[in-house]
Amino acid sequence: MQRSQPARLAKFSRRSSRGKATVDIAIITVLPEEHAAVHQHLEQTSPVPATRGRPNLYAWEFGYIRSDQYQASYRVALGIAGRAGEGSGLLAVMDAIQTFTTDYVLLVGIAGGLGGLRKGDVVVSDYIYGYEYGKVDDGYHPRPDWTFSADLGLANAARVLSVRKPTWSDDIDLIPPEGKARPVVRIGPIASGNKVIDDISDPSFKPVLEHWPKLKAVEMEGLGVAQAIQQAREKGLVLNYSMVRGISDVPRNKRSRAASAAREIVSTQTQERDQWKKYASEAAAVLTTQIIREAWRQPPRGV
Repeated sequence: MQRSQPARLAKFSRRSSRGKATVDIAIITVLPEEHAAVHQHLEQTSPVPATRGRPNLYAWEFGYIRSDQYQASYRVALGIAGRAGEGSGLLAVMDAIQTFTTDYVLLVGIAGGLGGLRKGDVVVSDYIYGYEYGKVDDGYHPRPDWTFSADLGLANAARVLSVRKPTWSDDIDLIPPEGKARPVVRIGPIASGNKVIDDISDPSFKPVLEHWPKLKAVEMEGLGVAQAIQQAREKGLVLNYSMVRGISDVPRNKRSRAASAAREIVSTQTQERDQWKKYASEAAAVLTTQIIREAWRQPPRGV
């Protein structure tokens, strides 16, 4: 929901010495539903000005999220990658780094749920596993070389908020497509790769769960984000990142069913994902903005 009362903004220069706009957090989304969900929780939004030498490829907008603790506002840059996949996430982060001076990059959107999660639940990453790196020799064997640690501060903030404020999901304006169970927050590792996973028993993915049995979700952009952040750190930038994902579908084990039933599930899986996109996106956006508002890891710049 758009906040009607203007927030008091932190008083400091919003442009760095290198001419880049300064923000506290850059938030990247991929789908229009994800972008719209975050956008409605920002105050005083305005487009990021483009120039001939620096076009606004990712529809970046400025917005503000008021901090209850500091009585000031975090300045946010919200963008949309527009395309799914590892490369899309990597390029969006690289553009954010070139456009803004920031301390934090956050990927907010949807994912497929694993490990007993339900549709509508929200996962905050503590690790990101690039599951497509491995060896093919009498089957597929994933390797841990593409393992990235996400920000501990956001994971802990999510843990505390979900316990101290179990009613956090009351801010979700949408009605879930089915059921009335309150969404839960889970912190754990998320698998990232360029495949849409509808069948967890498929030979190309089953070894992933055997290798990382505690996975909470699977998605497509987090690995690219993590790789771009690692490169930025190697260049000397101090930059943190994490990922918040609402569960829009739960991949099934189709190998245990008859072939005809499996074909039916392929169709219903896509329908299920489409039905839950908006709700899962909103759940992720609500948790994200509440963490920023009530429990962010550092005060707004200039406070």
